[in-house]
Amino acid sequence: MVISATLDLPEGPVGYLRAGDAGPAVVLLHGAALDTAELCWGPLVPPLAEHFRVYAPDWPRHGRSRPWPGPAGIDALRRLVVALLDAWGLDRAHLVGLSMGGGVATAVALDHPGRVDRLVAIAPGGYESRRPAQLLTYGFLRSDRLQRWATRYYADEARLRRSLARTLAAGRATPRFDEIVRLSAAEARAALAAGEHVLDDFQRESYGPRRMRTDLRPRLPDLRARTLLVRGAQDRLVPRGPIAGATALIADARYVEVPGAAHVVPADRPDAVLDLVRGFLAEAG
Repeated sequence: MVISATLDLPEGPVGYLRAGDAGPAVVLLHGAALDTAELCWGPLVPPLAEHFRVYAPDWPRHGRSRPWPGPAGIDALRRLVVALLDAWGLDRAHLVGLSMGGGVATAVALDHPGRVDRLVAIAPGGYESRRPAQLLTYGFLRSDRLQRWATRYYADEARLRRSLARTLAAGRATPRFDEIVRLSAAEARAALAAGEHVLDDFQRESYGPRRMRTDLRPRLPDLRARTLLVRGAQDRLVPRGPIAGATALIADARYVEVPGAAHVVPADRPDAVLDLVRGFLAEAG
């Protein structure tokens, strides 16, 4: 049975999904923008809970983790993950993260190697020194007016439906398409009501005008957790080169590309992600 709970921390509330009574602990970390634990990981939590103790938190200013008045950049988020492990009584856990969640999970594994057993980073952020349209994206992220416009734009369900149909690999045939639209629109409206922006502190802090300020690659040779790197074959946001190339930097890593998936791999191919995660973590015994 999956339960929804809230943990009250000094910085604010953290909502999370919880399931499973036995086995190693697995913490599922969702992505940025309109993502939530339910949207990203909802279908995967029950089957993973058959063999693992599963925890899936909403990041600050996502889902039920509101209000959150303080910072929510990469440093704040990796401190939050450690605080959650402590609050849940977990000495160690497997970390599985998508996009922003993959970048934060990697940072936690680097900073606290004794707390992370295995790492699954799906289209992780923070693995590049430069992104396409670097300066243009930097300017967009610095414009409060454009950020407000983007939040209002995605709060309209019809526009969001068209956007998601272009973004997801299978378009309207993507599993749970209608539910994803509903959850994403609700998230955009919640951000609008709270005076927040759709994009996160993590994204705004990561971009410099010419190079990425968040670049974990120089530290990847220090990563000690066994690592599975995953990318959707049709991902237009995260290029193949930096993710696949990271396997040469990490002592014990493998790379898997998922056909029929774009950036949000758990939404496009939940079956493939479940098999990959369950199989990789089961190797730990």
